[in-house]
Amino acid sequence: MLSIGETGRSAGEFHLISRFSGVRYEGRITARFGGPQARQCLTDEIHGRSAEQNLRPNVRILPHLLQKLSFKNYGRCGERGAWHVEHSRPRARGGTDHGNNLYAACIDCNLEKSTVSTRTARGWHGRRKAPLSRSRRIEAKRSAAVAGGILGAAVGALGGPWGAIVGALIGAKLGHETDPNER
Repeated sequence: MLSIGETGRSAGEFHLISRFSGVRYEGRITARFGGPQARQCLTDEIHGRSAEQNLRPNVRILPHLLQKLSFKNYGRCGERGAWHVEHSRPRARGGTDHGNNLYAACIDCNLEKSTVSTRTARGWHGRRKAPLSRSRRIEAKRSAAVAGGILGAAVGALGGPWGAIVGALIGAKLGHETDPNER
């Protein structure tokens, strides 16, 4: 498991915490942005050995993964040790270190997940599907507000024209406040 967070020293430096075999190693990694195959090299020595000796040789944190540190999760981007780089399909179950299998996860969620799939971990919390993207989330909230407004206006119409207006406003507000990921 790798944990990353910006150190604030420069745009290319990030803090690395790795936990393998129950031992915690800390060091810095420096990002080298050199095209689509950009890689990061580990620069600090950790406990007298180079960081490359402490990590699996095929584990790399690609710069585009750092961009995936979105605010969808409740971790805080930029805090030291705020994220783990997580495998959607665990390596223990045939997953790879390819970019489409990696994503940022908060440390507690990642440790709780262990070696089960992301789909199973979402099921533990009552989620059947992955969270919506920002644009789809806005679209879903907008359509829920319209549907709530229409339903509120229909129910409020029993109270006359002012009832329809108030019902539409209340319905739109309640529809907009619903979490689209819960549906």
